[in-house]
Amino acid sequence: MTGENCSTPNAYILFTAFDIFLAFNAFNAFNAFKGGR
Repeated sequence: MTGENCSTPNAYILFTAFDIFLAFNAFNAFNAFKGGR
């Protein structure tokens, strides 16, 4: 990300939400792989 976060907090919130979404997807994929699905 660039320095525009300071002037646009909405973009920062959106980026954080997207990061959490990616982490959640990775966690689900790992659990599915561990379960043998």
